[in-house]
Amino acid sequence: MMTMKSLYLICGVALGFVLAASASMAETNTGEAAPSIIHPRVEQSLISELRLVYPASDISLVGGIRWDKGSLPEQIEQIRLTQDHGNGDVRFLIRGSAEAEGTISFQAFKRAWIPVRRIAPGTALKREYFRLERINVAAGMERELRGLILPENAEIDSLETRQTLLEGQFVQLTQVQRVHDVKRGEPVQVRMKAGDVTLSTLGTAEEPAYLDQPVRVLIQKTKRSLAGKLTERGWVEVNL
Repeated sequence: MMTMKSLYLICGVALGFVLAASASMAETNTGEAAPSIIHPRVEQSLISELRLVYPASDISLVGGIRWDKGSLPEQIEQIRLTQDHGNGDVRFLIRGSAEAEGTISFQAFKRAWIPVRRIAPGTALKREYFRLERINVAAGMERELRGLILPENAEIDSLETRQTLLEGQFVQLTQVQRVHDVKRGEPVQVRMKAGDVTLSTLGTAEEPAYLDQPVRVLIQKTKRSLAGKLTERGWVEVNL
C-alpha cells in the first residue's frame, strides 16, 4: 500500500519533468533553439570564404548554426559571408529555394613565433630564442594584428630586432628586420672613382646598410664623410 510520503515523492519527480519540459519549450518559443547541424556544402563554403579573410590559417567551425532568419533551404544556390563580428562569430546568407541567414562560431589558428625570454633591440635572432605556438586569430588583439604576425616560414636566423620583444607575446613584422650587411661603425674598404681613376682606402660605415643600397662612410685618412653604395660585403663604391 502506497504511503503519503511515497505519493509526495512521485508527484515531486513528475513535477520536475514537467517544469524541465516547459522550460525547453519556452526556450524554443523565444527563438533560442539549439544550433542545427552543419550541412557539408555549407561548411565547405564557409571555410573557403573564411580563408580569404584569414589567409594561411587553419579554419574550423565550432558548434552548429544559429538561424537568425529562416532555416536551411532544400536547394542551395549561393552562400556568402555578410558580417564578421570580430569575436569568433560570423554571419552568413544562403540563397536557393528560400533565403536564410545564420550565425556560426569559428576558429582560425596560425603558428606564431613566441619569445621564450625578453629580447633587446638590435639582437640577432636565433631559433632557440623562440617557440612556435598555435594562436587563434579569430578574435581579440590576435585578430586585429593577424596581418602583422611574423609567418611560420620566416628565416628567423636572418633577422634582428628593431624593438624589444617581450616573452610570451607573438612577434610582429614591424618588430624585426633583416640583418644589415654592414652595421654602423664597421670598417669597410672604400673604392673611390673619378672618371678612369680608381683609388681604394679604408673607411667606417656611418650607418647600417644592405647590399646595393646607399650608405655614408667616413674616410679614415681625411675624416671626410662621403655617400656611396654597398656593392659587396665590406666594400663601398663612391663616385666622385
